[in-house]
Amino acid sequence: MVDAGGSPTKMADDVALRRIESAGITLTSTNQVLAELARDWETPKGRIIIKIMYEEILGRLMKQ
Repeated sequence: MVDAGGSPTKMADDVALRRIESAGITLTSTNQVLAELARDWETPKGRIIIKIMYEEILGRLMKQ
């Protein structure tokens, strides 16, 4: 997940992502993984994932 890295600079992040991608790994984001796990937002599991996304991820981003 490209947004889960801990590189100290954007350049270091870019280099790491290029190396990962060149090794054949498909890059993705946390949000995309959660969406794929949910499969259907109307299921009980989907609703739980939406709650986590809004409270833990998007809520924290909005406060910044």
